[in-house]
Amino acid sequence: MKIIINPNELTNELCFAIEKYKTVRFAVAWASANHLVFQVLKKNKNKIVRSTVGLNFEQTHPDFIKIFIKDHGKIKFIKKKNGVFHPKIYFFYNSENDWKMFIGSANFTKSALSDNDEIVAVYESNGKVTFENLTQILDDYYIRASVISEKDFEEYRQARQKSQKTKQDNQDKFKLQKKQLDEMDWEEYYAILMNDGKNLQERLDILQKAREYFKVPFKNLSELQRKNIGGVKKEGDNIQNWFLFGRMPSQLFANRLSDRDEKGENGTIKSYMKISDALEFIPASGPVTKKQFDACLSYFQNHDGWGYGLSTVSRLLAMKRPDQFFCITGLGEKDGNFKNLEKAFGTPKKLSTHDDYWNYVIENVRNQKWYDCSKPTDPLQLEIWNARVALMDAIFYETEF
Repeated sequence: MKIIINPNELTNELCFAIEKYKTVRFAVAWASANHLVFQVLKKNKNKIVRSTVGLNFEQTHPDFIKIFIKDHGKIKFIKKKNGVFHPKIYFFYNSENDWKMFIGSANFTKSALSDNDEIVAVYESNGKVTFENLTQILDDYYIRASVISEKDFEEYRQARQKSQKTKQDNQDKFKLQKKQLDEMDWEEYYAILMNDGKNLQERLDILQKAREYFKVPFKNLSELQRKNIGGVKKEGDNIQNWFLFGRMPSQLFANRLSDRDEKGENGTIKSYMKISDALEFIPASGPVTKKQFDACLSYFQNHDGWGYGLSTVSRLLAMKRPDQFFCITGLGEKDGNFKNLEKAFGTPKKLSTHDDYWNYVIENVRNQKWYDCSKPTDPLQLEIWNARVALMDAIFYETEF
């Protein structure tokens, strides 16, 4: 396996593979037509078979679609109603024993192939991944997608035009008004996240994965999944940086999430099972009451010295309900988000109890116009609305990992 992190190297490798191999297949979330790899692909489009491109958020450029609109079956397009079509895989082959695959974070866009920090793993036919594995994955995507008609294309082009204009209007509106966070309505808050939010798509990917995890009780997750939720492992389950929303370096807390037995008052216990029981007091949807919060927090408050500080507990809550809770990081430190939380809402310089977290952070957030607003219908706005409290971190956090 080879790792590529340089966009110029990735561009060269993809162009070379398109030219070298007889068959080209790919599945990507978004694609554009203003870069070198597209030009090479266009010249070799006779090699393309059963490929899939996503249309969520109207990010795929119409110029890309237009080139392939009459090549029925070469490329199909998909727009998921629930979630996002989000793979990035490129597969080139001459035979079952002569192939190369690129898989990682890079879409088929100019940004990914020239400007962004992306990471891509390259596998070849002498490795453990099989030809059948790869063709099955790509076939599954392709079967779910559709051939795009001229009518569909025109509707998509108009939707993209409208989406781009709305995004620009929101950004212009925010830039003109320059309001503080506690003065913003929903449109202004959404605009600042889209315009200035740090690692926004990565954060949305993390929260989508967390939603998948919390379809079952916390105690039913694997140790790695629990540590992903807890922010004590950086990578795992196709997420590159679980430290977004707060790195939790406490070994005490990490131990609470492990599979090993610990000594308790009545024999041995597994702490993560107690954490799971506590988190069950927080409903999966709808508003969270102070009574439910207190019921959840009673376990953590009764086990002082076990690594259950405000940062670690708020991390667990924010992962389960990012529409209700915010992960505090950097209490009493120069890094993290607490300094900017204090500036935005006048939070006391020292939060000493879990009640302080509710009274000075959660109650304050709930008084904001951007929080107390109607649910949007636009898919991207809705995704962000469903994580609007946790996503304050994309504005507040100053240190990158």
